Parts: sequence; C-alpha cells; structure tokens
Amino acid sequence: MQSALSYRPDLIILDYVMPVMDGGDVVSKLQENSFLRTIPVVMVTALVSNREMGSQGSVHAGGQLMLAKPISFPNLLRSIEAQFAEAS
Repeated sequence: MQSALSYRPDLIILDYVMPVMDGGDVVSKLQENSFLRTIPVVMVTALVSNREMGSQGSVHAGGQLMLAKPISFPNLLRSIEAQFAEAS
C-alpha cells in the first residue's frame, strides 16, 4: 500500500499468493483508498494453469483480471491493454 501511494503507478501487477496477505486482500485494501482504487490491477497466479484459464489465458475473478503462470509476453501485453481500455 505504501509503495503504491509513494510511487503512484499506472498499473499494478500483483501475485495472488503472497505471505501475510493474498492478492485479493491487497486489492480490497487498494479499493478502500480513493486514489489507489483507480489503478488497474492484473493478478497472476500459479494456482491454475493456462489451460484452465481458457483460450485467452486469463479470467476475471472477483472483479480482477487474473493470468495463469507462466505468463507469455503477448498475453501480458493484451491483458494490460484491456485493463487500460476498461479504465478509460
């Protein structure tokens, strides 16, 4: 949270599985802040495979875009572009 407030990123790429808080908890905290809630978030996870994610290699879970690891650069780029398109 403090890093996002200090750096004011245009996009946050966030792993779902982390120590202390999972990615869903972090997104919930981001949503509580009026500035941070506008930052697009792409979550990544190793909990499911690309095959389970479907043809796009991504799904929306809990309102957030989620990508399966390993992430291909074209899929990451497509997902980032989609997040910015949704934010516009």
